[in-house]
Amino acid sequence: MNGPIALNRAEAAAMPSSGSRPVAEGSWPGGKSAWVMVFMLFLAGVLSVIDRAALNILVDPVRADIGIGDEQIGLLQGLAFGLFYAFMGLPMGLLADRISRRNLIVAGIALWSVATIGSGLAQTFGSLFTARLLVGLGEAALGPAAISLIADLFSPERRGRPISFYMMGKGLANGVAISLTGLLVTAAGAGAFLGLPLIGHLVPWRIVFVVFGAGGLLVALALLAFTREPVRQVQAAAGAVPRLPGAAEAAYFWRNRRVLLPLYFGFATCFTVAYGGSAWAPTMLLRGYGADAAFLGKWLGPLSILFSAIGPLIGGTMLDRSMRRAGRWRASRSSRSHRCSPCPRSWRCWRENFTWRQCWWPLRTPCSR
Repeated sequence: MNGPIALNRAEAAAMPSSGSRPVAEGSWPGGKSAWVMVFMLFLAGVLSVIDRAALNILVDPVRADIGIGDEQIGLLQGLAFGLFYAFMGLPMGLLADRISRRNLIVAGIALWSVATIGSGLAQTFGSLFTARLLVGLGEAALGPAAISLIADLFSPERRGRPISFYMMGKGLANGVAISLTGLLVTAAGAGAFLGLPLIGHLVPWRIVFVVFGAGGLLVALALLAFTREPVRQVQAAAGAVPRLPGAAEAAYFWRNRRVLLPLYFGFATCFTVAYGGSAWAPTMLLRGYGADAAFLGKWLGPLSILFSAIGPLIGGTMLDRSMRRAGRWRASRSSRSHRCSPCPRSWRCWRENFTWRQCWWPLRTPCSR
């Protein structure tokens, strides 16, 4: 097969040619049930980012309440969350190949939601660090299982849009986290939660974590109630028995190392810059420019939501059209539009005016999602 991705004979035979139907024609669920699953994955993606991003807006209240410094906050934002989130991705992917992916996601949501509630109840740095570790562990289950589910719900030439919709949720979530956190902190500071059981006596930042964790538990229950595990398409088409990934996947990676290694390195670089900036930008605005939580919720959150919605939808549409017209090798062309995306992000740092910093903040590179 022509193009930068090298397939062996078995893989090439299983791939549909340009304009052809999938291997098991008519076996892709599609339709309403498939999009219900995508919508639930969208909600799960939103909550996964909200639960990790809320701390970025609550840096100073957490520091003052627990008695820690910025170095410890950095550990909570980075190492505590990222340790399990990064290294458990592969084991979670292996698990997703063996058990129900829907149930795996439900378990992951339940774990990170309970851990988020635990973050709001933590009294020491050690307990908060442990809770953040468990948030990362739970969220590590979502990505591999979600993409695998979408792959079994839609034919290859129609996967771009549902995947983009799922990924858009993670993009929108940073802005949603800013807006909701600002709203909840402002409401809690005004006494809106006084007298409520369980949370009425908590300080505002703790209320935020408990509310977000409770919302995750509701999404986990909804996923159980309204979705079901789809048939695995490759096994259904080939009549194969389930197997653990191993030599075939390693060989595929090695054959395509010239494509995959630079791609992984590029994503790692994007995430390093994007997460570092997004983790401390709200604190910079709060400390350096006199902004408050209500201001961030009113302006920074909605602007981030607006611009985060554009890139994934455009990218997914471009990918679907490219796959239908010319096959998979042209799909890489859609990534060329990312080259200019870091420019506004860099330019905002050169501006001395506060308004420009606010306005350019949401224009972040799509690969940072």
